[in-house]
Amino acid sequence: MNNSEKRSLGEEFKNWVQTLAIILAGLWGAYVFIYQEFWIPKSAPTSLTLDVSLRKAGKTNYDNKHSQAAIELSIIAKNTTKYPIGLLPGIFMIHGIEFTVAGSDEDTFDKKLESELVIPYSGKYRNRHFMEKSRTEVSIGSPFSDTVLKPGETIKRVFLTTIPADKYDALKASIIIPRCREGTSLESCEEKKERFEWDYNKEKYFPELFFLNGEERKLIEKDHYESYRIRMAISEVMLSLWE
Repeated sequence: MNNSEKRSLGEEFKNWVQTLAIILAGLWGAYVFIYQEFWIPKSAPTSLTLDVSLRKAGKTNYDNKHSQAAIELSIIAKNTTKYPIGLLPGIFMIHGIEFTVAGSDEDTFDKKLESELVIPYSGKYRNRHFMEKSRTEVSIGSPFSDTVLKPGETIKRVFLTTIPADKYDALKASIIIPRCREGTSLESCEEKKERFEWDYNKEKYFPELFFLNGEERKLIEKDHYESYRIRMAISEVMLSLWE
């Protein structure tokens, strides 16, 4: 084999190596693109933060007889991830609460400290000197009209309602924003939102989410979130009306 043939084979081998390197680089680039643009968004956890506040916003007299207190509810939702979040229909509710003096038998409170300090995961608490007397629905509505929250996007709504100035001792606002779980496409989330609806449990003073499947209407308990591929952002705040 002469030198020219050796050079020809060497150049051909070099060209094959370069071609293979280009192909491998292209495959690697495609892998990185698919991984970052498709796989990571599907597997990355979605995170929705809620910032909720209640505040007094003044008083007014409509007919010089019935004084009304204005109440402002502010709801801020933020997508803290790099990926869009599909929002499902949410709900907010404000209750007016009246308190009464607790019974004079303080031994009952002390006995509970020894026998049943707290009820685990109930979210309930006891007071020595007062207890809840009644709870009344004051306002209810849909927090947002948005169906998608873009990466880093923040949305805010402010609601105004009025109550009789001296009727309640406190107000409690409950806000629930369901969202599609990670791995759910926005198209699939858009189709899913039509199959959820809210109802109100009067005994629990709390809204409940139902899933519609044809004529079947099924209550979604907390243990069912995974099977329906949803997550919940929930916030509850209270405002004292005592002067």
